[in-house]
Amino acid sequence: MSTELAMVIVGALGVMGSVAGSLIVNRKTKALFEYRMDQMEVKLDRHNHFGERLKGVETGLTNVCERVDRLEGSKK
Repeated sequence: MSTELAMVIVGALGVMGSVAGSLIVNRKTKALFEYRMDQMEVKLDRHNHFGERLKGVETGLTNVCERVDRLEGSKK
């Protein structure tokens, strides 16, 4: 009877260890996934704002081209 009880106790401890290990790994994986999603959102925001900055650069470039054209026209 005592060997059967020992086997049940060892089995129960094994199951509890497996469940605890699975929960810990699941929590760590979830935390890593959330961290990566946050980083991806930051990169996406930077990417989306790039178009807005590019419009400002295009406007500035247009102004510079017009000034150069005016300067070249005044030299002739």
